[in-house]
Amino acid sequence: MNASGFSRRVADLDLSAATDTQLMQLEDAFRSIADSIATARKVMSELEAGLALRATQTDQAPMLALPFEEDRQDVERAIRALVPGKNAVEIESKFRKRVLDHFDIEGWIAAGVLSCLVRFPGRFVSHAELAAAAGAQSDKSGVIRVYICQLRASLALKGYSGEAIETGRGAYRIVRSAAFEIINAVAQV
Repeated sequence: MNASGFSRRVADLDLSAATDTQLMQLEDAFRSIADSIATARKVMSELEAGLALRATQTDQAPMLALPFEEDRQDVERAIRALVPGKNAVEIESKFRKRVLDHFDIEGWIAAGVLSCLVRFPGRFVSHAELAAAAGAQSDKSGVIRVYICQLRASLALKGYSGEAIETGRGAYRIVRSAAFEIINAVAQV
């Protein structure tokens, strides 16, 4: 069944008359669709990384312009304008401080995880990359998962949707629009 056929079936469904079994089947269908979307996004992110790596190895420009890299450059420019510093470490430190102050996040590492996600808007960032960027002692998935849960709760308290941070296989990403909203919010601190 194609997407429009599925949409028509869902729109025609009277949920008040649906049985528990039908509701569970509908929920399973939605989960399957969400998993498919997450997989497609991860593949796109991996393709982006592969193209960038191949271009670096062959000393050529990528074959196509990728919006992920353009967004990343825009974010970096916005952060440098927001918190000028002498070097990348100083800029990161000042940005994390603002993130801590605005979002009432518990801990420097949690602020580092959010900072890393914001710096790669729309791209899945692996647990290991997040741990390394944030300065966590462990890159175990459970450790990063705890920080992500804390961040989602902090973002929710500030009015951000639960979907601002998306989960992929062994990775997380921040939605592009949320990354820029976070930078704008931190600018108000």
